[in-house]
Amino acid sequence: MKFTDKKTRLRFEYRHGCDRTQLDLGCDNLFVPEYVPKKDDVIIDVGAHIGTFALNAAIIVPRGKVYAI
Repeated sequence: MKFTDKKTRLRFEYRHGCDRTQLDLGCDNLFVPEYVPKKDDVIIDVGAHIGTFALNAAIIVPRGKVYAI
């Protein structure tokens, strides 16, 4: 199955039976209100699952690093 995020234009392919709601973040702010990421921040996504958050975070920190573990 295929899915394109309307906001980021990231395209995902996932196996049939996967929960599509895990791919659709559906919010403007991925982070807690106290944290505003800078373009060169390092973000660690602990429990990354299929990496949806990590891919979106990578767009927000283009000069930084995102580790998905």
